[in-house]
Formats: sequence, C-alpha cells, structure tokens
Amino acid sequence: MAGEELTDTTDVIIIGAGPTGLTLSTTLHTHRVRNIVLEKDVDIWPYPRAFRNGENAWRALQAVGLTRQMYTEIMELYPNKAKFIPGRHTDYWHPPFLMYDWNRLGHTSHVGGSNFRQPVMERCMREFIDKSEYAELRVGCTVESINEDDEWVYVHFKDRHGKSRIVKGRFLAGADGKVGYTRKMYLEAKGVIMEETFPFRKTWVGSNWHVTVPTPETHPKFSLWKKGYTPQQVIDDFFPPYFFFLANPDRLGAAGRIGNLADQNGLWHTEFEINEGEDRHEMVSEEKVNEIFWPYLTHAGSRYGLSTEVRFPEDCIELKSTFSYAFRARTCNKWHVGRTLVLGDAAHVFPPYGGQGVRCGMLDAVDLAWRLALLTRDSTLDHDHLFTGWALERKTDVKRALKYTILNGELLSEKDPWKIFKRDWTMWFMQLLPSWRRAMQRTNTEALTYEYGEGMAFMKEMDGGKAISQVFCRRIGADGKDSGDLMYTDDVIFQKDKAGLFQLVQLVDMLEDVGVDEDALRRVDELSSGFVRGEELTTIVNDTNATLRSKLPKTVQGAFIRIASADEFLKSSLSTLSPLVEDYDELRIKKSVGGKRFAIVRPDKMLFATCSSWDELAMALKSILPMVLGKGKA
Repeated sequence: MAGEELTDTTDVIIIGAGPTGLTLSTTLHTHRVRNIVLEKDVDIWPYPRAFRNGENAWRALQAVGLTRQMYTEIMELYPNKAKFIPGRHTDYWHPPFLMYDWNRLGHTSHVGGSNFRQPVMERCMREFIDKSEYAELRVGCTVESINEDDEWVYVHFKDRHGKSRIVKGRFLAGADGKVGYTRKMYLEAKGVIMEETFPFRKTWVGSNWHVTVPTPETHPKFSLWKKGYTPQQVIDDFFPPYFFFLANPDRLGAAGRIGNLADQNGLWHTEFEINEGEDRHEMVSEEKVNEIFWPYLTHAGSRYGLSTEVRFPEDCIELKSTFSYAFRARTCNKWHVGRTLVLGDAAHVFPPYGGQGVRCGMLDAVDLAWRLALLTRDSTLDHDHLFTGWALERKTDVKRALKYTILNGELLSEKDPWKIFKRDWTMWFMQLLPSWRRAMQRTNTEALTYEYGEGMAFMKEMDGGKAISQVFCRRIGADGKDSGDLMYTDDVIFQKDKAGLFQLVQLVDMLEDVGVDEDALRRVDELSSGFVRGEELTTIVNDTNATLRSKLPKTVQGAFIRIASADEFLKSSLSTLSPLVEDYDELRIKKSVGGKRFAIVRPDKMLFATCSSWDELAMALKSILPMVLGKGKA
C-alpha cells in the first residue's frame, strides 16, 4: 500500500509483550524459531497488574535459562503465606479462618506458588530477547490492520516514529489482552467471541502505594517509639508480610506486599470490590480509595497500651496508581482461525481470586511454541490440526483453573451470616488436627494434567497427558561416579544442544540395571519419524547413592543422572537461590510416570506416553506421527 514498507519477514509474529507474549517469544527462541514481538507501549508498566504465579510458570522461566533471576529478582518468597480474614473490621491481624503456605515445593521442585514482581519479570524476559538471535522486540508499535492469505499473515502497523510498516510471518499469535486488536478488531469478525464460562460479573479497584519507612529522626512524635518499636517493626505491624484475602461481607478486598518495603523498592498493593449500585468512576477516585484504605492503617491505642489511636504517618505513604477492572469468567469459543491464534488474556479472562491468569497464559505459550516449531520446519503440515489439539488441551486446564478460582471466590464472598458462621467455625475446627491443617494450608501442587479429547497429542492409554515431575539430580560420569554440581532434571533431559523435539527418558532403580538394548535404541529415530533421537536418551537412576564400581560401558549412549536428596540440595549452590525443601520428594519422577521404565516427554514437559517395555516403547514411538500431526500422516 502507498506509504507502507514491507520491513521484515519472520516465522511468527507476536502482538503483545506481556507475560504471555514474552513467554512465547523466549520459548520459540529455544526452538530456534524466528519471531518478532510488536508491543504498543515503549516502557514496561512500572506497577504490577498481577501478584501471584505458580510453579508451572516458574518451570517455563527455567526452560529459557532464567532460574537465577527468577529466585533473586522476580519471586517474593518470604513469608509467602496468604491469610483469609473474616469479619466486618479493618484489622489485618484478625485471626484468619484459613491460611495458605506457598513455601512448599511442588511437583517441579520449585516453590508451589508465590507472589512475584511482574515488571521485573517482564524486564528479565525483554533482556533475554535483546540478546537473542531468533527473537526481536519492537516497542511503540500500533497495529492498524491484519490480513492473511494461504501462506502468510501480514500485520500493518505504525512504528514508534509514526512510520507505517508491514511485517509478514507464517503465523500470528495475539497475546494482546482481552480488548486487544487481534481478537476485537480482526478475529471477532471471523466468529471468535468471548463466551461466559461461569456466571460471574464483578468490578474491582486496584491500587499501588509507595511506602517510606518512618524513623525516630524523621517522625520524632510518632507514639510507638516510646514503646520500643524499631522502624522495621512499625512497617511489619502496619503492612504485615503476608498476602490478605479480606472476606468482609460489606466489601471484599485484598492486600499485600510486592517487593521489600524496607529498602524503598517495594509496594503495598490493595484491591477492593465495587458493590452493586456504586459508581465505578467515583470508586476509583483517590478520595474513595483513601476512605476505604486508611482505616486499615489506623490502630486502636489499646493494642499498644496507649490511650489514643495510632495512625501510620500520612507523609510516609503515597498513592502511585489506581485503576478499575471488570472481571468475568470467560473463554473464547475459538482460539484460532486460519494462521492466527489468540492466547493468554486474549483467549480467556479470570476473576481475581486464584492467581491463575498469568500462569495459564504462560502455559498457553509453552504448549503452543513446540507446535509452531514443527510448522515452521515443514510448511506442508496441517496447522489447523496442530492448533486444534493445542486449544483442546489448554481449554481443559483453563476450565479447571476457572472452576478453582470461582470456588475460591465463593469462599470469600459469602454474605449470609449463618453461612459465614458455619464456614469460619468449620475451617477453624478442621485445623485443630495437625494433619488436616497441613493439608488445608497446601495449595494445589499436583502435576498439570489434561483431560483427553480427540486430537490431543498424547496417548491416554499409555498414561500420557500429565506433566513429568522434576527433582534435583547429579550426573554420573564415565567412571561411574558423581560428576559436576547439582542440577534440575529438566536441564539434563532438555539440554539445549539436543536435536530431538521429544525426549526419551529411561528410569531404573539401580545403575547396574541400565541394560540398554542397543539395537532397539538405534531404531528410535526411525520408529518416531525423527521426533526422538535414541542417542539423546536420558537415564535416571532412582537411587541417591548410585555409583558403579567400574566404568560405564562405552556402547552406552545418552546422559546418566541419579536423583539427589534434600540434604544434598541444602549443601549445594542451588540452595543459595531457594533453601526450601519442605515437601521435596526425590522419587517424584518415578511416581509421576507410574513406576514405568520409559517415558516420552514433549517439550512442554507433558508426557506423550509411559511404557514398561521396549515393545510398548516401539508402539508409542510409532504413534507420535499420527497422534501429533493427524491420522492422515500415519
């Protein structure tokens, strides 16, 4: 078109550089797939829009090499607990009816869930892209139109200098949110609409506050100094180091720290629900936010043995941002049309009670990336079949997450006095038993599982469709002894120089049981149509003391690792990142594959199949092509 310039050709165009789009871009890099990300904003929004993420999302960051940044910059680990506070009051210290302890290791051997700094995570991922030879991020870009033909998708946009440009790619992934251009302006006309999954409609107001630590020098008249309080104790008393779900029947709310308040780099994040009949524009005003928020920062003097109330110094807290957002429980009826897809918030919208939105978007991206890698390597493949399988798998997880979120919301939002009484006392009574209390405090750390449907890329009859677990491990060297530092098993199974898209894992209880059938191993490539490489086999020995008295046979191929114990982890350099070991189970991988000897694992860490024998393995390998690419390719 006149005035427009075809600036680039790439494999995948991504619109939106939030957590979902950035995860897709960085994961495509690991598959060596060229991609360009178009982002409307030049700078990262400095305040978090989400506060919690889960272990499967952390696993996605680990896969692209961001483990250190994840633990040292992105996560908020301590004390990493959430309290459900009942009653009509404004006291964060009121006894909770339920508390979640997120500082427990899940099936990935990462913390099961935690608060996180979204702007920092996005910065780390952008820095990764800046160094990538396959990915590119372009900021300040405004999409103006999209069109496609049988082979290409064309995105017309204005760059940050106002110049009209065109980029074409084999596929387009819209990760630009629920009101983004991809779905609203392009796919909606093609029949893609958001449908209500559960009857849920709420509007909330979120606020971010910058807190300055008062001291005896800056605020000499503050009454708590006479009671022996230190500045840190004052901060901890008014802004407790927990995340709070406020089950106040008059107005639901939430609050918690994001970052370290003591070093001036953190924020106090608050949210509250707009009740029926209240004006949205009025409730988002600074006056209304202060009216609702400040009672929580005004404590009764009797709490400290004082005759007058104690109010946190007003000049030590500043409202940095406030915004309203409407929540629905909705998913798109279709996630793809032609060569264009939607994922993340563009495909599904979550209520605020479960911290599931970012997690689901990142998993959408990880699950999609390997399919896009296949399609960009072979243009003759049926992209509609691959995209349909992807959407079916992800919809089962999204539906489950939505259900969990709604149940969490119902737990909070009860307004009937009798039901509130019954809820609170039932919860308190159940927690009198230590075993019940421990179970109730655990968040869901079970492995991600897909409910099978026609077109999905795993073998239900061989227990596929479940994420393989992860533990700590050590390599076993050619001399039969430990070699190198402690590692995560994913980093060995999916070592970056491996060529196979799917990976083969063998599990044995003793190193002497390795017994690889060399002839069968040589046939792996052929049986799997190149999806799996026999020489890239990873053998896991389910013994923390596994060593050989002699050297490994020279004919044995692949990587050999043994599982590592919690004590080994605590003595390793990995523990400097996260010294958490509660609930760690070194036999978790063995359990996740049902004690089978072999596992075929997809790049998104989902099991394609588990097998007890070489004969079963041969059957599973031959099934990869028709299961993944469609019956017509068998």
